[in-house]
Amino acid sequence: MIILDELRVEMTGYRKEMTELADVLNIKAAKERVDALAAETAKEGFWDDLENSQNVLRNRNHLKRKSKNTISSMRALRTLLPS
Repeated sequence: MIILDELRVEMTGYRKEMTELADVLNIKAAKERVDALAAETAKEGFWDDLENSQNVLRNRNHLKRKSKNTISSMRALRTLLPS
């Protein structure tokens, strides 16, 4: 338990860097792009162009995974930090 407390104290100094990292990774923009791509898939005729639809879905899934993994990692780090 002592080691965990020491890590929490050390990690407190990284709170600002974590916020800056989220900005650099542009998580909010990635989420907005995922929403835009999802809306595109709902448009009439979207599935008529197979190559385009596959590219859109590939991009959307990549951004969703990237955002989800980044957010999960940041949440895990935040749980280590004292409030």
